[in-house]
Amino acid sequence: MLIRAAVLGLLLMLVTASCDEVTKNVATSGPKRYKAEVSSLLLEMKAEIESSGAASDRTYKKLEGIVEKWKTEMGAKQSYINLTDMKKHIDAARAEPGKAFQSYREAGLMLTRTLDTLKTEVQ
Repeated sequence: MLIRAAVLGLLLMLVTASCDEVTKNVATSGPKRYKAEVSSLLLEMKAEIESSGAASDRTYKKLEGIVEKWKTEMGAKQSYINLTDMKKHIDAARAEPGKAFQSYREAGLMLTRTLDTLKTEVQ
């Protein structure tokens, strides 16, 4: 019985320790959450632009949502400024399909810049 209690205590300790470690890595709010959301979206959008030459309506709506959601908290950060510049290029591509190639090329450059900025700007 004593061995069983010791084993259960050890298991409980291991589970608790691993939960603490997991919660350290999960971005629940603030700048880390912003970084996680933006990085995820940008990688998805980059893959779409590289494969089909354009961003899908679904990822564009996500972009709009992120830009609106984080305007107050992250609006002064360079990554946010780059993100809004990228959105302007995508807006131009959607408005004028004849110039979409150039606009998406510019958006791709801003996308890469934003990802690079996020690496150092948000820790």
